[in-house]
Amino acid sequence: MNRRLWLLLALALIFPASQLQAASRLLHKPHLHRHRARMAAHPLSQMAMMRQEQKRERRSLKLQQRAWKRSYRGRRIPRAEKIQMKHQMARDMRNLRQQQRQQLQDAKDHRRLLRARDLGL
Repeated sequence: MNRRLWLLLALALIFPASQLQAASRLLHKPHLHRHRARMAAHPLSQMAMMRQEQKRERRSLKLQQRAWKRSYRGRRIPRAEKIQMKHQMARDMRNLRQQQRQQLQDAKDHRRLLRARDLGL
């Protein structure tokens, strides 16, 4: 069960039925939602945006892999073909991670170059 439901059950045990609705309002804290929205509005650095994009790419690849695994459920597929696809998925993930590491390193190198150039002037 989720946390909100547990809290509601705890409130039901503590408060009488007549006061339960008023007590359940204690769970709702709209000011926290405003704070989260304000935090999300801050501009992110270029590196942070790149990391978020990379995270989305990894999640997308994982979802594709899960969809592939689900599509093979309940079907008779040769073991060799399953192993081949499993290895292909591992290669894809490894290539994506390597590409992302290289992309991040290139950005760091570029940033260092710009800093060195600015300090040299």
